Amino acid sequence: MKTTIDLSDALALEAKALAAKRGTTFRAVVEQGIRCALKEAERTESFKLTDKSVSGNGLQAEFRDKPWAFIRHSAYEERGS
Repeated sequence: MKTTIDLSDALALEAKALAAKRGTTFRAVVEQGIRCALKEAERTESFKLTDKSVSGNGLQAEFRDKPWAFIRHSAYEERGS
Protein backbone atom coordinates (compact mmCIF):
# COMPACT_ATOMS: atom_id res chain seq x y z
CA MET A 1 0.00 0.00 0.00
CA LYS A 2 1.30 3.42 -0.85
CA THR A 3 0.83 6.11 1.76
CA THR A 4 2.30 9.43 2.71
CA ILE A 5 3.82 10.10 6.12
CA ASP A 6 5.16 13.36 7.47
CA LEU A 7 8.49 12.98 9.32
CA SER A 8 10.79 15.53 10.81
CA ASP A 9 13.82 16.21 8.63
CA ALA A 10 16.18 15.01 11.36
CA LEU A 11 14.34 11.69 11.79
CA ALA A 12 14.16 11.07 8.05
CA LEU A 13 17.90 11.78 7.67
CA GLU A 14 18.71 9.43 10.55
CA ALA A 15 16.58 6.68 9.05
CA LYS A 16 18.16 7.15 5.61
CA ALA A 17 21.65 7.01 7.15
CA LEU A 18 20.72 3.80 8.99
CA ALA A 19 19.39 2.29 5.77
CA ALA A 20 22.62 3.13 3.95
CA LYS A 21 24.72 1.73 6.79
CA ARG A 22 22.73 -1.52 6.72
CA GLY A 23 22.66 -1.69 2.94
CA THR A 24 18.87 -1.64 2.87
CA THR A 25 16.14 0.80 1.94
CA PHE A 26 14.48 3.66 3.76
CA ARG A 27 11.21 1.79 3.31
CA ALA A 28 12.62 -1.29 5.09
CA VAL A 29 13.77 0.83 8.04
CA VAL A 30 10.36 2.49 8.34
CA GLU A 31 8.57 -0.90 8.12
CA GLN A 32 10.85 -2.36 10.79
CA GLY A 33 10.10 0.61 13.04
CA ILE A 34 6.36 0.12 12.64
CA ARG A 35 6.68 -3.62 13.33
CA CYS A 36 8.65 -2.91 16.51
CA ALA A 37 6.04 -0.41 17.68
CA LEU A 38 3.24 -2.93 17.05
CA LYS A 39 5.06 -5.71 18.93
CA GLU A 40 5.70 -3.40 21.88
CA ALA A 41 2.02 -2.46 21.98
CA GLU A 42 1.09 -6.16 22.14
CA ARG A 43 3.52 -6.81 25.00
CA THR A 44 2.34 -3.90 27.09
CA GLU A 45 0.01 -5.22 29.73
CA SER A 46 -1.20 -3.58 32.87
CA PHE A 47 0.91 -4.38 35.90
CA LYS A 48 -0.65 -6.74 38.41
CA LEU A 49 0.91 -6.91 41.85
CA THR A 50 1.16 -10.46 43.17
CA ASP A 51 -0.65 -10.96 46.46
CA LYS A 52 2.03 -11.80 49.02
CA SER A 53 -0.21 -11.41 52.06
CA VAL A 54 0.39 -13.56 55.09
CA SER A 55 -2.29 -14.90 57.34
CA GLY A 56 -2.63 -13.09 60.61
CA ASN A 57 -4.71 -10.61 62.51
CA GLY A 58 -3.14 -7.38 61.31
CA LEU A 59 -1.12 -5.16 63.58
CA GLN A 60 -0.41 -6.09 67.16
CA ALA A 61 -2.77 -4.44 69.63
CA GLU A 62 -0.21 -1.82 70.77
CA PHE A 63 0.09 -0.50 67.19
CA ARG A 64 -3.52 -0.84 65.90
CA ASP A 65 -4.71 2.76 66.23
CA LYS A 66 -1.33 4.46 66.22
CA PRO A 67 -0.01 6.80 63.50
CA TRP A 68 2.70 5.63 61.11
CA ALA A 69 5.31 7.85 62.83
CA PHE A 70 4.80 5.92 66.09
CA ILE A 71 5.09 2.55 64.35
CA ARG A 72 8.23 3.63 62.45
CA HIS A 73 9.84 5.00 65.62
CA SER A 74 9.10 1.74 67.46
CA ALA A 75 10.61 -0.32 64.64
CA TYR A 76 13.84 1.69 64.57
CA GLU A 77 14.25 2.87 68.17
CA GLU A 78 17.04 0.39 68.99
CA ARG A 79 18.87 1.07 65.71
CA GLY A 80 20.00 4.59 66.51
CA SER A 81 17.23 6.47 64.66
